[in-house]
Amino acid sequence: MSALLLRKFDTEDAIKLSFLMSIPAVLAAEIGIGLMGAVTLDIYSLVALFFSFVFGLITIDVFLKVAKIVDFSYFCIGLGILSVLALFL
Repeated sequence: MSALLLRKFDTEDAIKLSFLMSIPAVLAAEIGIGLMGAVTLDIYSLVALFFSFVFGLITIDVFLKVAKIVDFSYFCIGLGILSVLALFL
């Protein structure tokens, strides 16, 4: 996201693009975990995959709305604090 902002992208476009760029990385990680045999594919994992996708889209939408309201620097600081707190919870 910072590279996009340094290249003079609009803040909202930089956020959208950074979220979109994370999709292939997450997909590749899931495929890698599946190939290692750490996850079994059954109906429960498919339901979990569906709901995580839906809630991921909702989260991205909420983040975009918050980024429009709040100054972008405060948005980044708040998101960073939430990320660090997630490590300890």
